[in-house]
Amino acid sequence: GDVAVYTPGAGLLRTISVKHPQQVAVHPKTGQMYILAGLEEGRSKYGYDYPPVMREARLHRFSPDGKPESEMALEPPFIKQRKEGSKPEFRLRMAVDFTGRKPVAWVGVASPSAEFSKFTLLRIEDDGKEFDKPEEVCPKPRSAFIGGVSHFSLDRERDILYVSDGSQLARLTGEGKFLTPLKFRTSGDSAGDGKRYNICEVAIGPQGMIYVLAF
Repeated sequence: GDVAVYTPGAGLLRTISVKHPQQVAVHPKTGQMYILAGLEEGRSKYGYDYPPVMREARLHRFSPDGKPESEMALEPPFIKQRKEGSKPEFRLRMAVDFTGRKPVAWVGVASPSAEFSKFTLLRIEDDGKEFDKPEEVCPKPRSAFIGGVSHFSLDRERDILYVSDGSQLARLTGEGKFLTPLKFRTSGDSAGDGKRYNICEVAIGPQGMIYVLAF
């Protein structure tokens, strides 16, 4: 339940106590920490261990020395589809952009899909005192732009956020404006009948080159 901070020589410097940390980002200049946290639970049925899902989510900001500065509870994106009283089940992804005047936390819903969730992609500005109200930036119909958020990549030089749902890349500006999505297909697809890649990882290199690990 802690985030550990180490020196370059692997010496333990401090630990940050936060309940159920999931992902962390660090401001490269100030050292402030942004942590997406939330309780996860797994389940087993008929001898199969299902992957854990989140039941609740919080966004934290900590000072460089580990003191809590701000916290926001995030609304579960889950929409009840089963019996009354069923628990929320979802998975989230986070990326934080520190290049603008204000840090911006992007929180995307990996599961459930855009078709069945309350929101898909949140843009949350940090005004230095507290987090601003989350803004849903995925336009409607959301499923026409992206099915869900499986991976984030930031092109900080060009102020573009790449969002992968596993088969295409949605692109947004730092202000949350959607650009034309990119779709990758197998080579020799001049007739347009090639199979679409399944995207695993994406990285952005010099001159905006896009490096895709796919199968």
